[in-house]
Amino acid sequence: MLKGDVTGKLECMYNCCRDELNELLENKKEQNVSWVQGDNGKKYFTVPTLVKQLRKHFGFELTLRAKKIDDMGDYVHVHYGLYYGDVELSCGTSQKPRNLTAGDLVGTNAIECAETAAIGRTLKFFFGVNSDVANDEEIKYSKGINNKLTVIETLEKRRENVPSKN
Repeated sequence: MLKGDVTGKLECMYNCCRDELNELLENKKEQNVSWVQGDNGKKYFTVPTLVKQLRKHFGFELTLRAKKIDDMGDYVHVHYGLYYGDVELSCGTSQKPRNLTAGDLVGTNAIECAETAAIGRTLKFFFGVNSDVANDEEIKYSKGINNKLTVIETLEKRRENVPSKN
């Protein structure tokens, strides 16, 4: 189930964590708090939920580490890993465009957004709850914003209410 020399204690923690995550998906009160539902009806965990469960069940026995952060000018690429000591258990990557126009939160905070998505993919792959890989649809709705709008559409809608800098 887990690679490397992870046995016994960590495997028990892993199973408890997966059970709790599955229970969260069944709890309607957790919708738009711990998970969101995409247009396709599939439920997606928010990144803070995955990190919270990681810390709750594993403390700091498992660590998230940035493996590589590349700022390529027009976009940033981030690669994260989840480790038990020196053993890499899971990894995830994300690439976000950089758009420095005023009011574009994703563009001005491209590294932060890419890190969040990479961490989410790393943990999603590790926990394997609801599906093994965080796909584009999941990343699109994992921000816990509005199920009917993509992250970009939501930011565009918010931009109308933000005063511009003259």
